[in-house]
Amino acid sequence: MRSTLLLVRYLVFGLFIICNAVVCSAAVWNRSLVPAEGQMMQIDIYLIFLGALGIVFIFSIIFLEILSSNHFTGLVWFECTWIVLFWLLELAGAAAITAVSPGWFCGSGGSRSLCVSTQVLQAFTWICTITMLAYVCFLMLSIISHYKTDPDVWHLCIRNLKWSQTRQCLRSMPNSPVSSGFKTKAPVTFAAPLPRRPVPNAIYTHRVGLSSEYEIELFGDPCSPSVETFTASPMAIMVPPALPPPARVHHPRSSDAAVVEPAPSLYPISMQSHISSHRKTPSLPATPSPLGEWPRSNALDQTTTSRANRVFPPTSFTFPSNTRTSSEVASAETAPSSSSQNLLPRTRKPSGPRSRSSSTESQHKPPPLDLSSVSAFKEPR
Repeated sequence: MRSTLLLVRYLVFGLFIICNAVVCSAAVWNRSLVPAEGQMMQIDIYLIFLGALGIVFIFSIIFLEILSSNHFTGLVWFECTWIVLFWLLELAGAAAITAVSPGWFCGSGGSRSLCVSTQVLQAFTWICTITMLAYVCFLMLSIISHYKTDPDVWHLCIRNLKWSQTRQCLRSMPNSPVSSGFKTKAPVTFAAPLPRRPVPNAIYTHRVGLSSEYEIELFGDPCSPSVETFTASPMAIMVPPALPPPARVHHPRSSDAAVVEPAPSLYPISMQSHISSHRKTPSLPATPSPLGEWPRSNALDQTTTSRANRVFPPTSFTFPSNTRTSSEVASAETAPSSSSQNLLPRTRKPSGPRSRSSSTESQHKPPPLDLSSVSAFKEPR
């Protein structure tokens, strides 16, 4: 339909140019044959002006459409306006040339050339008028049929106009269900969904192989009256922020107890505080230190062994004897008393130079050596 419309349009343009050219030339020819005064002179001038105006106008439209396809000369409303206008002008010229009786010019007393020019003007003016009328009717019918689907058809370009839509069959609307006019139904109401907060996933569910119904029994003293049990809750466990590790306090080593470090725990930090209260540190038997009491923190506060209790190794110059001297017996009796006195704490430190008593020197002084048997010269018996 679009190509047909464009073909008809350009065909009308061609006929319009030809008719106006013939009318303009025939009017000039007729103007030279008729007398200077008369009605035919005025009609010839009008037809000369109409033919020249039509040729100039149609060539201007063609030239503008060649330069720009979307020019205002190609709009539907402009096309209809100038077609109707020129149709009225051509109709007036054809009616005027027909009103003048051509029989008077073509009679026995008239010129042959004047009769031919008058007939040519009459024929081509009516051909142009009928062509313009047919094109106007075709264009208006197409616009009216297309106006139902596109009310803005007047502002469309003829080249871009889809005239095929005028022949499309519109489907009828589906039949609505027949309902009684007296029945009134309440409008359907839809309950708006209430916002629900999604239940967060429990922490540590992907780290342990326990279900949500598993109860964790803590280690506790069997002698305690009750043992607390913790049941896994489906709600999220609020984990407190991690606390910094406690500072280690370095205690001096003692021979009475050994240091026991806690074993690593698999429980969360929030549960270790409850578990640690039920644990008891196992007591280990006291073992003597391999270094004894060394190093001493204060040599004056420690108890010292009396020199009287020291046992000196036997010298190579003495021989063991079963007899005990009186000094040895006395030293043995005084040893317990002196050791007991040394164990008691001292309340006052002695001051001044210490002097050894003669009794103490006599006790620790070894007996004189008997060298009589060592000499190589023995007395004769």
